[in-house]
Amino acid sequence: MQPYLNLNRNSNIIEYENGPNYIIVKFATGYWKTYKYTEESAGVDTIREMQMLAESGKGLHTYISKNKPEYAKKN
Repeated sequence: MQPYLNLNRNSNIIEYENGPNYIIVKFATGYWKTYKYTEESAGVDTIREMQMLAESGKGLHTYISKNKPEYAKKN
């Protein structure tokens, strides 16, 4: 996992991991802190968009909040 830059300074996301067909997002708060989104659960375009936002360091939390992509697993 690598740190989420949080350039807007208002995200609950602290880390993420991009894989070939998935993204794992770790939140600072909440009962479930780690969510894995896959191409199968959320769709190819959604995963690509989320990966791009994660790498840019801004907009990922807003994207997840607004679009509510389906996750494959949560811990």
